[in-house]
Amino acid sequence: MAVPPTQWKTDRKKQERKNQKSVQSMWHTVYRISLSAYDYSYQLTICLIVMSRLGYSNHCKL
Repeated sequence: MAVPPTQWKTDRKKQERKNQKSVQSMWHTVYRISLSAYDYSYQLTICLIVMSRLGYSNHCKL
């Protein structure tokens, strides 16, 4: 049984929307990971600066 062209179009639209969503969620995950990594290195840097000023440079193992 052949699928009517209109039905085929909506199915294709749905599939495209699904693909866009998965790409967005993937980017969201990458963004969150990079943000947390940045946050971690930022905290580590602040800790190193503060601790080296105080003379405790070996206390910065987060």
